[in-house]
Amino acid sequence: MQERDGTVLGPLGRVTVILTTSPASDHPRTELLEQVMASFRFVDGLSRCRTIIVCDGYKISNSCNFRGGKVDDVRRANYEGYKAALNDKISRKLPGWECVQILDLQQHHGFGFAVRAALPHVETDVCVCVRVCVCACVCV
Repeated sequence: MQERDGTVLGPLGRVTVILTTSPASDHPRTELLEQVMASFRFVDGLSRCRTIIVCDGYKISNSCNFRGGKVDDVRRANYEGYKAALNDKISRKLPGWECVQILDLQQHHGFGFAVRAALPHVETDVCVCVRVCVCACVCV
């Protein structure tokens, strides 16, 4: 069962997905986040639940330390391009992006505090928290 805006009613209608993301070496590409969102199809209805993508903030530095939220000018520009690409997908209402919104944090929070920043925007009984991070694969 669905509401007019496409969000799910019933048990999954009481679920909000919180995805956290932060500056990473693969930005401005959005493929990793898209793959994570595509995996929601394995849980019936989850891809139609309200999703909040929390974009963690950063600090400008001469060198990058992604875990510490520090980025140089090149990585800052890449991350801003990444966030613009996400906003573009939402504004164009691409399939799978109809119930997605961005929470753009202006300062670095880290995973736990980024989730905490999203909680006031959650209006459901349950939230599913997913951390989107860079995966390194070695081909053999």
